[in-house]
Amino acid sequence: MIATVVGMGGVGKTALALHVAHRVRETYPDGQLYADLRGSDPVPADPEAVLSSFLVALGVPGDAVPDGLDARSALFRSVVDGRRLLLVLDNAKDAAQIRPLLPGAVGCAVLTTGRTRPAGLPATVQVDLDVFQPSEALDLLGRTIGAERLTAEREAALELVVACGYLPLAVRIVAARLAARPGWTVQTLSRRLQVERRRIDELRIGDLAVAAAFELSYRQLTADQARAFRLVASVDGPDIGLPAAAALLDLDEYDAEDLLEALVDVAMVESPFPGRYRYHDLLRAFARRRPVEGAGAGGSSSAAGGAADSGEAVAARDRLLDHLLATACTAFQHAVPGDPAAGALGRPAPPAWRCRDGTRPGSGRRRNVRARWRWRPRSPRRRERARRAPPRAARQTVRWAVRRAARCCRTAHRGPRCGPRSIC
Repeated sequence: MIATVVGMGGVGKTALALHVAHRVRETYPDGQLYADLRGSDPVPADPEAVLSSFLVALGVPGDAVPDGLDARSALFRSVVDGRRLLLVLDNAKDAAQIRPLLPGAVGCAVLTTGRTRPAGLPATVQVDLDVFQPSEALDLLGRTIGAERLTAEREAALELVVACGYLPLAVRIVAARLAARPGWTVQTLSRRLQVERRRIDELRIGDLAVAAAFELSYRQLTADQARAFRLVASVDGPDIGLPAAAALLDLDEYDAEDLLEALVDVAMVESPFPGRYRYHDLLRAFARRRPVEGAGAGGSSSAAGGAADSGEAVAARDRLLDHLLATACTAFQHAVPGDPAAGALGRPAPPAWRCRDGTRPGSGRRRNVRARWRWRPRSPRRRERARRAPPRAARQTVRWAVRRAARCCRTAHRGPRCGPRSIC
């Protein structure tokens, strides 16, 4: 039997695997073998070296261990034949790293953990480990700081675990910080975590840090994947649709989907429904602190000058605004034919906007919106008022039109799975 546990960094995969191994140890009386495969490290563990350690642990003399991966894998399967063993392969990179370590014996079981699903592995049980439920997070917090302390500030404690995104590692860190500082109230630490730009820094104690867990995954990304991870996180909203993400990244929808699905595969982004993507709150905060230059594998880990403040992110948000204006205009035409606000938003979007053919938003639409609003009024009195309106008033008029279009968009354009604040 093969069981796999996958999930984002800090979600508790290793802790769960060790707990399960402890619970079932009587079912496998011939022993348990554990190996950290270091799948998130720049240099993962070599299966050949892992097999050598397994063989020695099973009683094979060191000088009798053969050279070569295939020879060691074959000897390992011969040695474990007829035994009931449990193998815990922690932090695996992929199926290619796991496959040579499989025992092949009917009485053996394998439990693997990793941030990516090992495609092609004949797994009997596959678990996508999610973050805590609120009650579970509060239970862990209370067992660390004491039930009395938790009961006295239960509302503040709930705010604290919400700020942690219910991530087990983050809850463990704040609980350890409160336990080490008995003079602090729960409300004190909760307020410190409310500042998003400081939240990642606050989630650190000793050698435990949320940023370190996320950094391991970020280092595995290619340059294009890292860019997509940063730019999409720079936009506020509970989730984002594929067309909007494609406009944001300046890519066609096929290429944008490939990048986003690659991020889903490594548990850096979630995809609750096909074509929609969202971030865990802490991953979004982490992404906004990443530098633009030197990202991805081997890049700098400095937090200064994150993507959210870069010129690249500003240009990306401009492209997204172009996309949203065109989408709102199209929604107006379908929902309220002839409404003047549709013309004020700009020229109607071409059919390609609603197709996955690679067409991107036209440039320059945003900077022409204000001019159209100043000169669209038909009556001389309104035309003169618009001409004298300050830029701030013009921007407010455009925002009013966008909000009005968005209401139509939610009824005529969006699917049933889009939330009221989702980005189409």
